[in-house]
Amino acid sequence: MSVEFHDVDQPDTRQRFQQVLEQAQRQRLSYPLVLVNGQLRGAGNVDAYQLIFLADEDRRRQGLPARF
Repeated sequence: MSVEFHDVDQPDTRQRFQQVLEQAQRQRLSYPLVLVNGQLRGAGNVDAYQLIFLADEDRRRQGLPARF
């Protein structure tokens, strides 16, 4: 699993994640936003255990075994 940080104050990042940012604004979500395979899965104060859970949940959804 890899974790990436994207600064939404950068124009190219805002353009790349425009739909996700609009969704977050509509739902009044707080930052940071957490995407798993491009899908918005978490917002606000997210810790490492939540990231692991989200990644494993995504793997199960794809029919893959959980890693942790």
